[in-house]
Amino acid sequence: MDLTIPQRIRRLRREKEIAGADIAKKLGISPQYYYELEKGKKRLSSEHLKVIAECLSVSSDYLLGLDENIQKKDDQLNMKELIEDGAEGFKQLHWDGVPLTPEDLRKTKEILEYILRKKLEKEGE
Repeated sequence: MDLTIPQRIRRLRREKEIAGADIAKKLGISPQYYYELEKGKKRLSSEHLKVIAECLSVSSDYLLGLDENIQKKDDQLNMKELIEDGAEGFKQLHWDGVPLTPEDLRKTKEILEYILRKKLEKEGE
């Protein structure tokens, strides 16, 4: 049985244990409106589809049923975005099962920025 776009979204969101209210916040809409989108009662805009796909870490094509490969095509991950806001409203970030606090993430960001500065200095020589 082929799933509709709202059914795919709802199934994935539940599998990933992401609250609909968290996705609604990223979309800038009310949770009630989001759940109506998820039930197919409201029409999904292309911009909403894009943001939902990003929240669920899948391609828009997968949500549209055009691609059965659930893996996101873009396999690059910007660590800065992940550390700064990638986990906001979603599951706890951890390192091998050890939860990372906001302070841990701040320190990690400082270390990575230091490494990047040194790398850029070396390349500039």
